[in-house]
Amino acid sequence: MGTWSVDTQRKPGVLWLELRGVMALEEMQAFVAAHNTAIDRLGGAPYAVFCDIRELSVLTLECADLFESGKSYSDSHDNFCGSGTCQPR
Repeated sequence: MGTWSVDTQRKPGVLWLELRGVMALEEMQAFVAAHNTAIDRLGGAPYAVFCDIRELSVLTLECADLFESGKSYSDSHDNFCGSGTCQPR
């Protein structure tokens, strides 16, 4: 069983993500939904992403595809600054 968190309060302007363990498809679906909702709630405020996957096990192809869809969702927003630090595009 995997665990995840999506945090916008830890550091203002940073979407802080953590994934650990073996992620089931349902867990990854819930993570991506929470990720996308957090981005939507930021409105147009600039944000960067920090994603801690040090304790994440290898993803199944289906989970990897879902994870990529979250990354693509973030990248599609003009207020996304990249990973780690926020430098507006």
